[in-house]
Amino acid sequence: MPPVRRYIPVALTRIVLIIHAVWLAALWLDQSRPPQPLGSLGESLWALAHKPSFYPLAAAIVVALPATLVAAFMRGRHRWWLAVSWAVTLTLIAVYHTPKVTAMLRVLYRQYT
Repeated sequence: MPPVRRYIPVALTRIVLIIHAVWLAALWLDQSRPPQPLGSLGESLWALAHKPSFYPLAAAIVVALPATLVAAFMRGRHRWWLAVSWAVTLTLIAVYHTPKVTAMLRVLYRQYT
């Protein structure tokens, strides 16, 4: 394997790890909660006030997911790090930030459909 091709999966894995770290840090730093019960107007107003917290979510969807899919098909130990990173990130989000991420995904879905 040429030397350059060896570093591509490692670089993609680092990108995914950085995006996950930034996403978790942004969720942890923004301690606001979306309005309950979740309604379209309340969610939209909450999303408008907390727009910067959407950027790591968008990066995870647009960059980290395709980078993971590309790197997962390349042989190497980096695949273990990808699996651990996604497992830890999604577990922490499910345990601590489910209402916030659910509201973000609903607002993004409504905005782009």
